[in-house]
Amino acid sequence: MPPTHPNPYTTPRPWAPLTEAEWSAIGGHLAALGCGMSFGPRPGRPPEDVRARLDAIFRAVTIKAGDGGRAPWRALPENFGKADTISRTFRRWARLGLWQRLLRAAADPQAFPELQRLRYFICCAYRRAYRIIGLAAALLAKQLRLYSALPSPPWCLPDRDLSETYESLVQRADSALTDHWSADRRRDMARSLSALGRLLARRRIQRVLEPA
Repeated sequence: MPPTHPNPYTTPRPWAPLTEAEWSAIGGHLAALGCGMSFGPRPGRPPEDVRARLDAIFRAVTIKAGDGGRAPWRALPENFGKADTISRTFRRWARLGLWQRLLRAAADPQAFPELQRLRYFICCAYRRAYRIIGLAAALLAKQLRLYSALPSPPWCLPDRDLSETYESLVQRADSALTDHWSADRRRDMARSLSALGRLLARRRIQRVLEPA
């Protein structure tokens, strides 16, 4: 069922490059995880412009497709760099746990105002990383009540507690399905459990269901 939180979605804001104050508020989180930050010369190649790379990621994840869902990486304007390079950086940072860290930080009511102003960009990046993070992504976003960080309305996503209940139900019903019920009742229960299992295991989410 839909969430009852009075303001479940983050107010969208137009993309703009990070200000000095916003970069100061967010850069430390990237440095803490080693997300391309460099504090001295590195042999072999020049250090990445991490701030520009983050600007490019935020631009990419806030571009919408014609159906209202997210646009593909190739929609990123060329002046931001190669889309494949930006997407690889995004995935690498996702595997380092950056988007979870930023989501928690932005949800903190005591966070710097500059970081709170980036909440919409962070939510867009977080939901783009949903498949990389896995089911834990939905659980964290629901816990923090940042529903804009979810790739669809929260009631459309698998719920781990419900999935565990389903597995327990299947185990308890196993003996009943084979020993005590009539053939028709066993068939009806098996069909119901199968349909519920397909619902809980759903992986593909229509992009049109994404929040603004």
